[in-house]
Amino acid sequence: ETRQAAEAYIVNARQKPGYLVSLLQLVVKPGVALEVQQASAIQLKNGISRNWKIPESLKNSKRRISGNIDSASVFEINDNDRVVVRNNLLQAMSLANERRVRKLLAECVMHICREDYPDKWPNLL
Repeated sequence: ETRQAAEAYIVNARQKPGYLVSLLQLVVKPGVALEVQQASAIQLKNGISRNWKIPESLKNSKRRISGNIDSASVFEINDNDRVVVRNNLLQAMSLANERRVRKLLAECVMHICREDYPDKWPNLL
């Protein structure tokens, strides 16, 4: 029951503005348990890799073809959240103490670079 409630909460939270920003904040917030930071970094990486760019052909489908991901994993990232994530991701990598967390954040940078650099992320370098 607790797990199902938690999963339902996450599915609902994904649909709200600020979801990825909140995850990024948890990753670097002092005093947050390492397990929570890692889980937040995993969710952040998954959210970015699956949703930073959603092909037009899949925007209205109930399931994404790649990996058989449920539609609850597909969500729209608003423009403001994209800007905040891009502007804070590299700093978050430098603040993360745990190597595994930094690696997950580096994957986020990679996914965003593929779609946004240099046009939408000109100040990356």
